[in-house]
Amino acid sequence: MNAEKRTVRAAPGRYQAKPHRRWPTRIVVALLSVGGMLGLWQYVAHEQAASAQEPPSIQDAEQQLQLGGGQDSSSFQGAPSAPNTVSGTS
Repeated sequence: MNAEKRTVRAAPGRYQAKPHRRWPTRIVVALLSVGGMLGLWQYVAHEQAASAQEPPSIQDAEQQLQLGGGQDSSSFQGAPSAPNTVSGTS
């Protein structure tokens, strides 16, 4: 008989860990990634393009100046003020 072809198996230990199955986790991660990309795509698709916004016209600028009638015409709303150079602080 072929005694050399026989392999001796070690006796099973007390606890033998099962091999990890990573496919369910990979499927969940792939689905979440696809869902996130679709959500981002929907957000981007419904945003108004910057080129579609019209720049303010001269009439709009004149109306803004008329609305602020009581203010000094040289100051713009929302513009930062000039630094205070007299007191030495900015």
